[in-house]
Amino acid sequence: MPIRTVTRSIDLAVAADRAWEAVGQPDGLATWLGSSVEVQGEAVGLGAGAVAVVVDHDGRRRRAVVVERREGAALTFTWWDEAEPEHASTVRIELEATADGSRVTVTETADATVPLGGAGRASMSSATVDHLDDPGDRWEQRLARLAGCLAPVPVAA
Repeated sequence: MPIRTVTRSIDLAVAADRAWEAVGQPDGLATWLGSSVEVQGEAVGLGAGAVAVVVDHDGRRRRAVVVERREGAALTFTWWDEAEPEHASTVRIELEATADGSRVTVTETADATVPLGGAGRASMSSATVDHLDDPGDRWEQRLARLAGCLAPVPVAA
């Protein structure tokens, strides 16, 4: 089965350090990635090896294992629906400063052999990864929520 990848980017009119708060912190991620992000166990924050539960806006629960964190620049995690742990994908969120603010790029890759953070390896059919081509495009919706969360607040005259 071929690897399936979706990449989406959004330019934000906020400084990269402000965008990183929404990308690299559990509370920030909860404002746009799902309705909540809870780090499990004794981990503090989203460092490599941390396990978190992401609850989508529709109540779907995903478990995520942080693979890599580069402070202020990138967060990579493998995640899967708790109801279907054999269906995992890897998400990489990258942040870069631009002349007008910052750019966030999200790449999700579903692979037949994604490691599940010590829980074995995923085995997926091509139908399993069809969500990456979802006409509703969840990543565009999520990035639109991110932009809305970081939009400058108008100052009253």
